[in-house]
Amino acid sequence: MKSRIDNIKQSRGRPPVESEAVTVRIAVDGLREIDDWRRQQEDLPGRPEAIRRLVELGLSKTSDQPRVLSTSAKSAARAAELTAKAGNRPKKR
Repeated sequence: MKSRIDNIKQSRGRPPVESEAVTVRIAVDGLREIDDWRRQQEDLPGRPEAIRRLVELGLSKTSDQPRVLSTSAKSAARAAELTAKAGNRPKKR
């Protein structure tokens, strides 16, 4: 007789999302700047999440409307919050 546990299908790995993996080589100085930036964030995102947020911030600077690329609602909300904060800062010269 099989146990109930054997009847439960195990889902392994990440859930499917509509995205593509991208491999990027970043200079040590660039990584240092990314790490410094992410340490200033309240929720201390990992490097991949920090890079996603920085890309969203950069893309939102080129248009009037903030762009949100994140697949998770939490990440999207945080990116939108950061974009709003960045829009209120004086521009560097």
